Amino acid sequence: MRTQYFEYLAPSSIEEAVKMLKEYEEAKILAGGQSLIPLLKTRITVFPYLVSLSSIPGLSYISLDKDKLRLGPMTVVSDIEYSGDLMKRLPVLTEAASQIADPLVRNMGTVGGNVSHADPSNDMPPVMLALRARFTVQGGPSGTREIRASDFFVDTFQTAMNHDEILREISVDLPEGAPQAPT
Repeated sequence: MRTQYFEYLAPSSIEEAVKMLKEYEEAKILAGGQSLIPLLKTRITVFPYLVSLSSIPGLSYISLDKDKLRLGPMTVVSDIEYSGDLMKRLPVLTEAASQIADPLVRNMGTVGGNVSHADPSNDMPPVMLALRARFTVQGGPSGTREIRASDFFVDTFQTAMNHDEILREISVDLPEGAPQAPT
């Protein structure tokens, strides 16, 4: 089945994306699309505007320091799965990533899309809850705010993000005793 017609919007910055979300109240953010596209194809949901994050630089990264992991929302799941540093320092995350769907989905699906979509069948939300992740979102009236994982997932397909907010970063405190990064 084909999706219903939608307008594809490709901002080049988070600020531009937030502006588009404010302008188009019926818009939906598109990250990797591995959760959203099947819903659009089956017409379970319809959005007249999709705001793609794929042209915004700096949203795909894995950063580990002494005691914290930071993930960019556009980091694809396979990058998490095959990160040698993550395998050593937070193996539960790489193991979870390796169990998601199949290689095609892991090569296209993003960690930010996986959690922001709040699909109860997605794998990353329970892992983020277990790791006590924090989600930094940008937009809305407050500019930037941080939401604990326990408060982030509100209901099926619903997060605590406002319509005009975009996930900017996921952070996780590394457990005590986790191997340290090489110096």
